[in-house]
Amino acid sequence: MGCMKSKFLQAGGNTFSKTETSANPHCPVYVPDPTSTIKPGPNSNNRNTPGIGEGSEDIIVVALYDYEAIHHEDLSFQKGDQMVVLEESGEWWKARSLATRKEGYIPSNYVARVDSLETEEWFFKGISRKDAERQLL
Repeated sequence: MGCMKSKFLQAGGNTFSKTETSANPHCPVYVPDPTSTIKPGPNSNNRNTPGIGEGSEDIIVVALYDYEAIHHEDLSFQKGDQMVVLEESGEWWKARSLATRKEGYIPSNYVARVDSLETEEWFFKGISRKDAERQLL
């Protein structure tokens, strides 16, 4: 965001006047930053501002392992099940199963985004390339 006006104008055109031109003198008026590389879409009011507006993209994850619910608020799932993440908070995320439409908390380390490498059977997250090559020899 950028500032629309940094100097106050008098009726005669002089700058630095104490008279305000806006209705609320304590409320600044902002305009989009002209140097920003992010271009807002046609209906993107405050979409790039954290905490304001909602993105239209849902985060879809796939289960890497089976999980049986321990508490009544947990969501049971099987390996390969897809879920929509409703809320990310710490190690437990609130999600809704696409198959059963049930909602509950899931362990975040049991799932991965659908479009990530972690969903591939051959992918091992905690191993370096050198260690992987050593295992192949």
